Amino acid sequence: MVQAVTTQSLEVFESALLEVVETVETETEQSEVEKRLQEGQRKQRQEDILRILEVRFNEVPRQLRERIGAIEDLEVLGTLLIQAVTAQSLDVFESIFYN
Repeated sequence: MVQAVTTQSLEVFESALLEVVETVETETEQSEVEKRLQEGQRKQRQEDILRILEVRFNEVPRQLRERIGAIEDLEVLGTLLIQAVTAQSLDVFESIFYN
């Protein structure tokens, strides 16, 4: 009788443990996918900002390119995207960017 309870308890434990492991694996995979999506969005916004500045003002200084490339916050990049479209000049964009 004791062995039957122990075997049954072990099976229940193994089943519960497998569920936990599967849940953790799924959450880890989802987290990785979300990170990759955010990274892709970040890179795309950076490229969009630079492309808009190039089209509007021709040359974009290397230092400004590097600063834009270092920004990770999607909200900040979204704001800069709007500024890249609406700034009257590259100097105005840079003054907004550096302030």
